[in-house]
Amino acid sequence: MSPPLSPDEFRNQVKRGDNSPFYLFYGPDEFRMEKELIYLKENLIPEDLRDLNVEFINADEGINPADIISKARSMPFMAKLRLIVIRRVENIPLKRLEPFEPYLERPSDSTCLILVAQKDVKKKGIFKKFFDKGCAVYFRRLTDRELISWIRAIAHDMGMKMDSQASRLLLEIVGNNPRDIETELEKLSLRFRGQEIGPEQIKETAIHSRLYSIFELMDAVSMKDVRASIKILSKILDEEDERAGALKIMGMLMRQIRHLSKALSILNRGGRKQDLSSATGLTTYYAGRLLKVSSRWNESEILRAVRLLYEADELLKSGHRPRPVLESLILNLSGGGA
Repeated sequence: MSPPLSPDEFRNQVKRGDNSPFYLFYGPDEFRMEKELIYLKENLIPEDLRDLNVEFINADEGINPADIISKARSMPFMAKLRLIVIRRVENIPLKRLEPFEPYLERPSDSTCLILVAQKDVKKKGIFKKFFDKGCAVYFRRLTDRELISWIRAIAHDMGMKMDSQASRLLLEIVGNNPRDIETELEKLSLRFRGQEIGPEQIKETAIHSRLYSIFELMDAVSMKDVRASIKILSKILDEEDERAGALKIMGMLMRQIRHLSKALSILNRGGRKQDLSSATGLTTYYAGRLLKVSSRWNESEILRAVRLLYEADELLKSGHRPRPVLESLILNLSGGGA
């Protein structure tokens, strides 16, 4: 059984022109998966012929294997290749996919058939055949270190030269969701295309964004700066729907407290920022900052913070107004209500 291909190995196959007539795309990184599907479509089928030769099928809505196989065996219209993509195949019973097995033994050279699963799949049934033939492509989530290199590569594609410090800062502000990162890079490219991007340009663009405000809030709470925490919270809630903002803030606060807990544990063992980086996947720069602020916390405060977060979550779910709930939570987390 062959190991799965990486997205880079798959793209190199396409560039060389020796792509397979079928693939299994699987894993949790849906964003990069969709990017590779777009790349495949744009590089294999002329734009004016895509409507007639590209088909995306959602397995959640039901599929007819016989119809799909019939289309796969038919000649593409005025093009060299037809592309058929079946999404969400992890939701289909393996028995329902068995009719595809004979097709995989004798596939059409003029069709590229791709099965897409948004999670890991067990190597059995039809899925095993993709691994046996070396046609499974695994899309794992990138670590923060890998995302820094990815950010620089995407920035380069958008006509910008971004240094590692700027990439690291962008990652810290935006978070590790590739879709959000690309959105921020697009904003940067509108202002700084053809230029070198450093931390100052990142701050200049992000300073007015809600993402940057939430990043500032996490910093202020970690530093137990009550006045700054309440001020930033008010700014965030004034700028967007309170309930939507509350959901983002709660998620980020829970993540921050988990990171502080891990940092405190490593600090108490005499660990270094490299140890925290390895344990969490965070950049060494951000891990160093977390270790510094974690010295302001103790284990009982971390446990209390978790309890306060769960209590606030219950209040929000039961219909309480977000602003007073969050103000009380932030006040208590920052030390003003201790």
